[in-house]
Amino acid sequence: MNVGLGSDVRRMYAWAAMRPGIRRVGVGVAVGVMLVVVSPARGLVWSVQPTPFSGLVSGVSCVSARFCAAVGGTDENVAGTEAIGWDGRRWRIQPTPDPDPANEALRTFDSLAGVSCASSEVCVAVGVYYPSSYSPDGIHTVLVGMPLAERWDGLRWSLLTFPSLPSVGGLSVVSCTSSRVCMTVASSMVAERWDGTSWFAKSMPEPVGALHTYVNGLSCTSSSFCTAVGYYLGAGPGQPFAERWDGRNWSLAPLPHVGPPVDTSLSSVSCTSPSACIAVGQSSTFPFQGSYKTLAERWDGTSWSVQSTPNAPGDYSELAGVSCTSGHGCTAVGDTAHQRPLVERWDGTRWSLQSTPSAGDTRLAAVSCTSGAICTAVGNTVGVSDVAEQSAPASAKLTGIPVPCASARFTLRVTGIEISSVVWSLDSKRLKGRNVDRGTRYVASVRLSPGRHELTVRVKFSASSQTHARTFRRSVLGCSPTR
Repeated sequence: MNVGLGSDVRRMYAWAAMRPGIRRVGVGVAVGVMLVVVSPARGLVWSVQPTPFSGLVSGVSCVSARFCAAVGGTDENVAGTEAIGWDGRRWRIQPTPDPDPANEALRTFDSLAGVSCASSEVCVAVGVYYPSSYSPDGIHTVLVGMPLAERWDGLRWSLLTFPSLPSVGGLSVVSCTSSRVCMTVASSMVAERWDGTSWFAKSMPEPVGALHTYVNGLSCTSSSFCTAVGYYLGAGPGQPFAERWDGRNWSLAPLPHVGPPVDTSLSSVSCTSPSACIAVGQSSTFPFQGSYKTLAERWDGTSWSVQSTPNAPGDYSELAGVSCTSGHGCTAVGDTAHQRPLVERWDGTRWSLQSTPSAGDTRLAAVSCTSGAICTAVGNTVGVSDVAEQSAPASAKLTGIPVPCASARFTLRVTGIEISSVVWSLDSKRLKGRNVDRGTRYVASVRLSPGRHELTVRVKFSASSQTHARTFRRSVLGCSPTR
């Protein structure tokens, strides 16, 4: 899986989070990150990959270790949406359609803000585009955000018909559980539900005292349960809010008070059942004094509660994305005061910081996990060519043992991840082996004399994997000559 795209990789500019409501932005280069968590007791194994994304990365959704989709938009001077796909070996560009090709030259910015995949053949991405329009005097350009939805069918992206309602505004988040169950939310606090054929609008209540409301996260587990989170601005500091969809209506869910005067925002949410959701974000003192701290809240089916979360050294830590695979397994990503990637892991009991090899000026904005062991996060790195990070549990497998016996030369194979060396021995004598793909594939050619022999294969892993060496011991039989 450690495949690079070489010099053909194009630079891509990105910001910390494309979704409305994320208040801090920066210009840089996109980064894709694949993170695999073995268990809380073992460390994380990371490697770096490039991606062909050339614009503003904003969201990612994975359904397996062999399929992910990441979306965003081109840079601020060129209109256009972008998507890339992961096939288990590398990221590839997936062309996206233009929502308004006749006026492309007049538009300055389009973006896909989020993506949700129910399978490798069912993904929906949403965002905003700005058709060319003018004020009554015919001179000044008027920017009116229009909703944009696109669908992936396993082969290509196509426009998904959406009601042309300017008052709806752009779409900020999306969550799909099947080809016939998707929910998205517009900047106007209107939720749109997709049944496989049509969109159905439903207004969402706004928090009392809200002057401006932003939905940053959405997660659905079925057609009758979704949770949306974000923050709103009123007369005082920003405050978080959460809403629930019960299959018929949206309703506000009370959140616990974080503390005196605190400016708080929820950036993302992930639910695995109607009684298990995790939302993450950040909080700061009000008036703002230059310090952000991580925030996580948990829904247990009855109420929300604030969780204790660690912070990186320094006065700035925020969580921008979260993905859960169970009630006791979540990964959250964000960044720190030194613009280094921030990764935290929830094991059902506590949150803990995880290390990554990314250099400075790296911000992670979204994450998608397909199991308790595999996650993919996207974000951006400032000032360098685009990169991706990939990790996996250190592992090794021995194959090629002859059954029941060997009458000719045969090849033994050790395959795995993060392997640093393989030592082959037959009857305590060293065998000559070679690496076919350093770190993942090693082979040795063996010829046996008649009779039983003892094979020993000792595998060592890279130090960063924090994985102990593994030794395979097998009895192998050389066939007796036939008469």
